[in-house]
Amino acid sequence: LLPSTARRSVSVICCGSVCNAAHALSAEDSLATFVKRPLTAHLTDTFRSYVCSRPCWPETCHLHPLEATHERIAIIEFSEKGQTLEGATGYGRNLPPRHSPEVASAGMAIAQVLSVLPVECAAAAAL
Repeated sequence: LLPSTARRSVSVICCGSVCNAAHALSAEDSLATFVKRPLTAHLTDTFRSYVCSRPCWPETCHLHPLEATHERIAIIEFSEKGQTLEGATGYGRNLPPRHSPEVASAGMAIAQVLSVLPVECAAAAAL
């Protein structure tokens, strides 16, 4: 459990768009953001089929299904307050490690995570 001072100083913010969510993440008191988006019936069926297929993530058969790994998450680092997603650094599968002289963009990290999804699902998630 977080100390009481930390609980008061951070927030999870629901945003109207991915751009707004990315901007909100750069706020000092933002812990996380999310965007509610309606899906078409076809896309809902596509996501449902994907989940029902019990997908197997590459090279993770020895892990718990809900364990977070670098293949399943994108870490986005904002180096300064108010920095945009375009200026942020990304870490994840097949990307340079943190503090490497070669850096990856936040977009590249997000693309790595989306690459495990079917094309239609990845395109919808990237909107």
